[in-house]
Amino acid sequence: MIDDLLWRLALSAESLPSLEDLLRDRPTFLDEHVDETEAARLTGRTVFALQALRSRGGGPVFHKTGRRVTYARRDLIAWLKAGRCKNTVQGHQLARQRAATA
Repeated sequence: MIDDLLWRLALSAESLPSLEDLLRDRPTFLDEHVDETEAARLTGRTVFALQALRSRGGGPVFHKTGRRVTYARRDLIAWLKAGRCKNTVQGHQLARQRAATA
């Protein structure tokens, strides 16, 4: 429950100042790693979608140790924020930029 609360606050630009207060109790929260199932839940993607993004690029930064894949919460937040758009024109521009770099 606290993970979900902290996660939502971290994604909310208005709540970032209070995130510091919440992180006082758990300072490593954003640097902790989650498995791909939890990463999929937190990002709203499927595990398959994250696997495809790892293969072709354009997804969040991941860490691989042997066969185990993990994501730092901080990297997931950065990836989600990088895709934020204020309007559909920005959305189309971002999609074109991502397609050009993939």
